[in-house]
Amino acid sequence: MKTTVIENFLSEDEIFDIEQTMRLRYDTAIWKEPTENQAIAHALYWYPGPSYKENLCSFLNNKIKTYLKDNTCDSWHILNAYKPYGIHTDSLDENGTSYTHSLPEGYEFGWTFLIPLSDYNTHTIVFNEGSEIMKVSTNWIERENRLPQGLISDEVYEKYLTHQGKDLVGHFSIETIFPWKKGSLLIMPRKSFHCSDNFTKKRIFEKRALIGWSLMPKRTDDE
Repeated sequence: MKTTVIENFLSEDEIFDIEQTMRLRYDTAIWKEPTENQAIAHALYWYPGPSYKENLCSFLNNKIKTYLKDNTCDSWHILNAYKPYGIHTDSLDENGTSYTHSLPEGYEFGWTFLIPLSDYNTHTIVFNEGSEIMKVSTNWIERENRLPQGLISDEVYEKYLTHQGKDLVGHFSIETIFPWKKGSLLIMPRKSFHCSDNFTKKRIFEKRALIGWSLMPKRTDDE
């Protein structure tokens, strides 16, 4: 299964219930995305505490089962993004120490799920290229000795990707451009390189979405 978009995956009432619960539960945990100077975070993540985590994950995973098999996702959370993310994967980082992207024995990386919590004039860009062992795009380019492809036009670059260097973008090709429509679901392989568009250029200072990272049992050669 490649990157898939399912419109109207969550209803207005379902989003309201999730938002209300995450805001009112006493044990919702907030985690700040580290930055170089620790001044302004790229994002804040709201993680459901024990009182709600099981219910939230069960509800969302059961709805997704209509479209996917072998999906295990216990990391659902709300992303509050303030700066555009650059090109990366949701697999292992270069030294294998990422807490949120560790890989338990017997499992492989599955899917990244993204559900916007409101309508935003912004997009997620999913590329055809990917890696299961490298999170950082520049490291992947260097270690794989990748050559620029020149498959992204100047027009597309100016519209979506000006927060990334043009030389870097030249190593990738676009598979999917996902508009942030409230309640829609983006399903993409965790190994796929992806990034935000440059939403701050459009005077958007925050965008919010439900995010989940799934795992799948490793398949044998017979499967």
